[in-house]
Amino acid sequence: MGKFIEPFSITAVAPFKRENPNVGDGVEVYWPKDDSFNRGTVTSLNQETQEYHVNYDDGDSEHLIFKKEIWRTITAKVNVTNPVQEIGESIRPDYEFDVQETRTVTEPIDKRFHESALSGIQGLLSRGSYEVVKPEQIPADATILKSRMENAIKTDEQGREIFKSRLIIQGHLDPGKATIVNDAPTVLRSSIRLILSLSQMYDFPLWTRVVKQAFTQSAYQLARQVLIKPPNKPDLMPMMNHPPGSYLRALKPIYGLTESPGYWWKTYRIYHGNDLGMIQSVMDPCIFYKNETNKFLGAVGTLVGDTIGTGSKVFVNEEETKCKGFDVKEKQTSFPLKFGGLCIQKA
Repeated sequence: MGKFIEPFSITAVAPFKRENPNVGDGVEVYWPKDDSFNRGTVTSLNQETQEYHVNYDDGDSEHLIFKKEIWRTITAKVNVTNPVQEIGESIRPDYEFDVQETRTVTEPIDKRFHESALSGIQGLLSRGSYEVVKPEQIPADATILKSRMENAIKTDEQGREIFKSRLIIQGHLDPGKATIVNDAPTVLRSSIRLILSLSQMYDFPLWTRVVKQAFTQSAYQLARQVLIKPPNKPDLMPMMNHPPGSYLRALKPIYGLTESPGYWWKTYRIYHGNDLGMIQSVMDPCIFYKNETNKFLGAVGTLVGDTIGTGSKVFVNEEETKCKGFDVKEKQTSFPLKFGGLCIQKA
């Protein structure tokens, strides 16, 4: 008889609002290409088209039909969101999921984020992600995209606050985005359950790993010229090594650009296929597995720069050695494990 596997439950972030705001409301609108919320104020409503005009805090503006957007009302300067709902499906063994709490902070200058901003910018500089361009070097017809520094506070399992900062290009305003093919899949929920099942069936350890600033670790340079206006924050200029009035030219994929996920996906896919000798699943392109003489050795699932995996001691050691080709955080093997905004607990 096969091994009996107990079911476990999964929770997910509850849906955001789908109705309409009021004129004058503060809102945060989700921008999928930036994978972040941008804060602004609803200034007017066109009764005929039902389009709302939103002025964002970073100077941008746009017209939106809120019923088609993912958004939330601002209730405080620091917005805390951690609602969960049961999906109601049996999944897999001695684990349970919870949702990681994140607080988005959008004050113009917040001294608490000095160290995280410095660390993030140093990472960009060390990887040659951009170069400084003087105004006189920019062609008259060049497209210049704005950028912003996103700050967030994440809470770990001990309740400690972790400060995060990330430079994001406002690629939603890129006039060339409609012609860019973005091939960057993410792992399916059912595939995560499969990896948990394999871990229990073969009595293999389960682990997660995070690649730091994954997009900027792509193996390929940008194939087009992208000029960036740095965030208008005097405290960031010394960190970014650019004098006032200068611009940046992106050399590597940076968060916010339409094509950045595709560059990283190609890099990570080739790494798993060539360096680790794994086979890409035909059911889910973000699942890779490895066999040897019809013996299962291991499997991993990828979600941008996050990886969840299981495998034999031989496979785990091989992965541990070869992943050092990237700048990665230490592998997590003790519960609770965090992956893709989920928290996996032993039941």
